[in-house]
Amino acid sequence: VMVSIAKQFAVASFNIGINFGWAVFFIMANPLFVRLGVSQFWTSFAVASGPIAGLFQPFIGTFSDGITMKMGRRRVLILIGLIFAVVGMGIFANSEVIGKAIDAKNNTGSVLVAVVSLWLFNIGLNIVQAVGNPFIMDVCVLESEKNRGMAIASGFSGIANILGNFLGFVNLVKYFPFFQNNYSAIFYIGLILLTLTTIPTLLVKEVPIEKPMESSVCSKIIVDTFKGGMKMNKTTLGIILVYFWSNMALSPYSFYYTQYVGEDVYHGDPRAPPNSTAYHLFEDGVRTGSLGLGIMGIVTSLFSVVLSLPILSKLIGYKLMYLVSHLIGSFCFFAVIFSNFQTPVMSVVLAALVGVPQAIWNAIPFTLIGLSVEPKGRA
Repeated sequence: VMVSIAKQFAVASFNIGINFGWAVFFIMANPLFVRLGVSQFWTSFAVASGPIAGLFQPFIGTFSDGITMKMGRRRVLILIGLIFAVVGMGIFANSEVIGKAIDAKNNTGSVLVAVVSLWLFNIGLNIVQAVGNPFIMDVCVLESEKNRGMAIASGFSGIANILGNFLGFVNLVKYFPFFQNNYSAIFYIGLILLTLTTIPTLLVKEVPIEKPMESSVCSKIIVDTFKGGMKMNKTTLGIILVYFWSNMALSPYSFYYTQYVGEDVYHGDPRAPPNSTAYHLFEDGVRTGSLGLGIMGIVTSLFSVVLSLPILSKLIGYKLMYLVSHLIGSFCFFAVIFSNFQTPVMSVVLAALVGVPQAIWNAIPFTLIGLSVEPKGRA
């Protein structure tokens, strides 16, 4: 039975909410942490919630394979993940108010609330993503439908990332004065968007399985992954190590970028009184940083299309392209420490330029591994 386009859009719609949520996390979480006076250690601990929760995605997806509930094996976990994420976003948006209610004398309560809520938020988003993508594969039966379903999901992800970053550029309190600040406003918008875009996915019916799959699947994944790592050739290991370090550079760059623009480019102070010039300068810088990250997302999306053209790989070659991408990325990462680049225009230009290596890092390493590994071991 062919699956309608409308159904494919519905089952993939959750990608809008979770990717908007992650975009908001990258542009707004750190400036709010700085305002609350959260130490570097606790900020790093909160940020680690994303990658740590992401490590469990394969096992969450495998666990869902054996669920025999009437609601289905995927939707029940999507609902649980949605509740976690919505609660986390709601608490994080009000962390300053809740923290003061817990401990009015210092910021200990606010720090605790912010860190715990961010863990809830990231765990929830990772649960939804871990189960949502297999759900697309369940619903889309034919190979052409599966390809289209994942393409729709990828398109939704790109749109959500760009929307989240550009929305961070807007002074939301000016249009919605009932919000405490821009941080609260954008997290509430993310909360609403996540709920509205996950509901269509939850409304797609799935056929429950009668017999659970083998319980040894999770352990088999761990064993197979370990064996694959032990047999890995030097070329593949080199590609993976380079990929690891490039993402080690990109992740903190993206997370701290809005704070950098607010403090080092605009010379604002996030800890200044809310109505002071220093505080408004910091908020202006955060919005400009959000604009830069939004343009970075557009450049990444457009250059990803360019990468799909075979003429580019024939002219330059994958290895040289990968090398050049790291030279461009390194230049952009190092440039922020020089005063000549600490202007609003240059900060946006540098962020936009990072979109080129980001597009390459999202695609070329996997192509190189595919060329260096036998088909049986490519996964």
